[in-house]
Amino acid sequence: MNMSLDRTVSSNLQLRLRDGAVEVWTARIDDERLNARYETLLDEDERARAGRFAFERDRIRFIQSHGVTRLILGEVLQVQASELKFSRGPWGKPRLEMTSSHVVPEFSLSHSGDYCALAIGRSAVGIDIEKIRDVPQMNEIAQRHFAPAEFQQIAALAGIDRQAAFFASWTRKEAVAKALGFGLGLDAENQSAMGRTKLDPVATVQLHSPSGYAAAIAYLASSIKVNELTYSFKDALAPRE
Repeated sequence: MNMSLDRTVSSNLQLRLRDGAVEVWTARIDDERLNARYETLLDEDERARAGRFAFERDRIRFIQSHGVTRLILGEVLQVQASELKFSRGPWGKPRLEMTSSHVVPEFSLSHSGDYCALAIGRSAVGIDIEKIRDVPQMNEIAQRHFAPAEFQQIAALAGIDRQAAFFASWTRKEAVAKALGFGLGLDAENQSAMGRTKLDPVATVQLHSPSGYAAAIAYLASSIKVNELTYSFKDALAPRE
């Protein structure tokens, strides 16, 4: 299939993503049966990156999350998943490279544990999903990176409630950093993504994540409408013709 978009595809895409709408797809990435199928969709750079993981479970999750991303973007654009071309910004944020004058969506991918989440929008978008877990030095991290009110709220909680509050704040922060194209993990002495919100309108939403996970999305706009969807593996598991 040609990489350029026809007018019908472009029109449908604009309709789906109109008025600040963003699509969020969540998928499981723990089925080893899918690995060989998805690996055939990846380009040379993605395969090389997958090969550098020390643990097989991390390699599987990388391959499956990037395979899901290609399949979903391919369906949205009506382009073969393996034909999609990507480039990376100065902080490593991927973006689509399309030879077309029509609408090319912005996207953001995140994965943690057994799930990945993909956000698609017309403006810059960032998404983060995290498995809720115990984090050493949680207080110190929250005090350094979060707003005072967020830190006080987290410090006042205990157990799973404390972990959930921490990851709610953390995923929002990471989503904003991704939407703005910054590297993650910037400390307070560097130019932080959160500081950029004073210059750029950024809308954030906490998502309905799977049980035991936290997820958030950030969109470079004054408002956001989120359409949350679940990706099914049934088509990927279907026999090839």
